[in-house]
Amino acid sequence: MSTLTKMLDFLPTCFNIDPQKISGFSINYDEAGAKLEYTVRDNVISGRVFGSFSNDFEIELEGKTIQ
Repeated sequence: MSTLTKMLDFLPTCFNIDPQKISGFSINYDEAGAKLEYTVRDNVISGRVFGSFSNDFEIELEGKTIQ
C-alpha cells in the first residue's frame, strides 16, 4: 500500500462528513390553525391550505438544491 493511499484512506476520519440540516426557508400562513400541505414536483414547490383545490403559492427551484 503506497503512502498516498494510506493518507487518502485516513482523510475521512479527520472530517465530520455528516451533513447538518438547516432550514433554507420557512413558510408562515396568516390563518392560525390552518394546516398547510406542500409538494415538490418538476423543480417546483407548491403549497396550499389542506382541503383547498388550488395552490396558494408556487416557487420555482431551478438552480437551487433541496432535500
